[in-house]
Amino acid sequence: MIDAPPPDVPNVRGTVKVIVTNASVAQCNVAQLHVVFIDVDQTTTDLIADASGKAQADVFPGASVTAVCERSTGTDIAVTVQDVEPGDDITLDGSYFFTGTRTADTTAAGTFKISFSPAPGATNYTIYDPCGNVVPSGNTNVSLAMKAGCLQQTMDLVVVAGTSSGPTQWTEAANVPFTNNGSVTVTDTWHPFAQVTANYTGVPAFCAATADPDYPCNAQLARYVPELHGNRAMTSAGVTGAGSLMVTSPTSSSAIMQTQLTTNGPEYQILTDVVDGSQATYAVDFATEALPWMCRDTAQCPMFSGSAAKLTIPVTGTGTYDLFETDATYSRGPQFTQIFIWRVFGPTAGDVTFPTLPASVSVMNPQGVDRQSVTHSRICESDVLNGWRDARQNPFDSLATCTQSTNPTAPRYGGTHDRLSASQ
Repeated sequence: MIDAPPPDVPNVRGTVKVIVTNASVAQCNVAQLHVVFIDVDQTTTDLIADASGKAQADVFPGASVTAVCERSTGTDIAVTVQDVEPGDDITLDGSYFFTGTRTADTTAAGTFKISFSPAPGATNYTIYDPCGNVVPSGNTNVSLAMKAGCLQQTMDLVVVAGTSSGPTQWTEAANVPFTNNGSVTVTDTWHPFAQVTANYTGVPAFCAATADPDYPCNAQLARYVPELHGNRAMTSAGVTGAGSLMVTSPTSSSAIMQTQLTTNGPEYQILTDVVDGSQATYAVDFATEALPWMCRDTAQCPMFSGSAAKLTIPVTGTGTYDLFETDATYSRGPQFTQIFIWRVFGPTAGDVTFPTLPASVSVMNPQGVDRQSVTHSRICESDVLNGWRDARQNPFDSLATCTQSTNPTAPRYGGTHDRLSASQ
């Protein structure tokens, strides 16, 4: 199931636009950047993107578009977007093509100073800002270097003080406007760390079924202050039903609670919530929050078949979501040194048959002699997205709202309630 359907689109041909950005980052041969539109009647339009990475064609609603990146390293990459509609203006960011992730813009955006009073008994400090953390050498007047990819108009700055035995107390300056060469003096007092409890209900029945191939399940709780690039407290435990996990953390004005529910199989789910950090309790009902599961009770999944150009992905459970992504890395040749990556975005999770590409890029078409290397499948639901139509306009960034990394080099995304179901 996907989110509520968009307004009716007339079943007539119309223009779909595609731009491939940052193609050089993926080491694509920009002069041979094919964009292939396959209409609902299988009519194929094979285009070379212009110097700006743009291509467009007229198709019926339900067509697909595939960008093919031929790389100098020999690893060719295809990205397919299913079920496009006239009026779409789709961005495919080459920064994601090879690894599925990209790095935030590291361009210097200026500096910002923070001053705070010494903490009683403290021997060290760590300052958490939107770009990561800074560990000053006993200094309580610190200049923070800000970068464009993590900059915020207003930011929460959390200072953690500690000793050689670990962190002991915290203070913060919340909702601070950023200006280059600006400054703030923390007027908040120092607070002790507090215990925060996450209560879980509705754990899937298979987590308690000892005979089930996916038994046992494990829940991992991570609390980040003030956001995903900030101070982290973690704990985990096996789960078979209702239960609780506790961490010790600052109760600052904002925090992120992230729960990962793993199984004995390849499938797992992640729930990420931006919360009121002052609250000491948090609750999740997996019965209502869990997305459909992929690859339940399977040892190797998704299953790749080169002869059928297909990925087999069984899906169980129901729920609405914004997009589905799957990908396969496969190789061929005498030593299997010719490597391919194919990523597919669509509205509905399940089996995927790769489109048949024309002769100009037919080398991408899977073959029976190909060897599967790596496969993934992901379902994403975020409160910052509004269904498949919205998500497909920039499918990589849309997916990243659910998979975003806690690494400070990762870009920032705007969701406050993000859910991911995945198998790999």
